[in-house]
Amino acid sequence: GREHARGVDSVAHRVDRSHHCAHRRTGRLSEGASLGSVGTFSKPGRDLSPQRVAELVRSGEAELIDVREGYEREAGRIEGSRRIETERLASQAETVRRDRPVVFYCRLGARSAMAASAFSSAGYDAYNLDGGIQAWVDAGMPIEPENGYVAEH
Repeated sequence: GREHARGVDSVAHRVDRSHHCAHRRTGRLSEGASLGSVGTFSKPGRDLSPQRVAELVRSGEAELIDVREGYEREAGRIEGSRRIETERLASQAETVRRDRPVVFYCRLGARSAMAASAFSSAGYDAYNLDGGIQAWVDAGMPIEPENGYVAEH
């Protein structure tokens, strides 16, 4: 009801504010250019290793959300994830369940750190895949499709 709507508004404000800050600082919100902002948005204990994320997803304990753009996801993605690109997070917040952890990921972890911080501040049990899908692949974890790869952002 009203509390849920307030939480969604809170996420919208935080995502919009963090997106705007990164955009203003770099001229555009690109992952590499905004890596310096991760500390601003990331909270201690909110970054999870690829191994821990794999356990949570495999067991069904957590929802995995890919915040990358469409072409990035088509190139390669973590099985079992769904996509809500960064710009749509605020409007799609009500589709994210509050009754279990949610883990966000992007290419290197900057965009998803902002998402995790915003959702955490709004009362979600939200986390970031530390190092993004690149760290996932570097750790030897599988992506789909079979010939998938990590696209440049």
